[in-house]
Amino acid sequence: MIRLRRTAALLLWATALVAASRYVFEPLRCNRVEARVIRSTEKLNRENPPPEFTAPRARQNLESIAPCVYCSVDASRYMVAAANLRFLNRNAEAASMYQTALLYDQRPELYLNLGLTLIDLQRDSEALPLLIKACTFNPELEAQISLHHDEVREAVDSLYLRLVREEKEKRTQ
Repeated sequence: MIRLRRTAALLLWATALVAASRYVFEPLRCNRVEARVIRSTEKLNRENPPPEFTAPRARQNLESIAPCVYCSVDASRYMVAAANLRFLNRNAEAASMYQTALLYDQRPELYLNLGLTLIDLQRDSEALPLLIKACTFNPELEAQISLHHDEVREAVDSLYLRLVREEKEKRTQ
């Protein structure tokens, strides 16, 4: 009987350790990795170093974040992985990561980055609605669009004008 209790207690402790590792320690480690990779990616984005420096850093970032991407349902990890894939010109994989991130969060910058990635893949017809959606929610993102800038501006402006007209009509009724 004592042996059974000790075995049960040992089994309970082992289960608790596995659970703590899975639900406490691993997410904590991944949060730290994510913060480090985000800082590194932002630095690459800001400084725009030559490709011989960018590629190794982007590969290192991807290796670091890869085990953590599926650790939670956070769009940020998919976003940072996609950004590093773009540094490596792996745009099809980056587009897939951005699309997955959109399943968890609909941030304007996700639509923008997916749209820009699709333009890099010469899929402009798919990119344009995404760029318009991004700029509809955050007009400041328009400055980051070079190709199709006029089309995006025209679409966003016409949408805002329509909304203003509709609002005026509601007030006069």
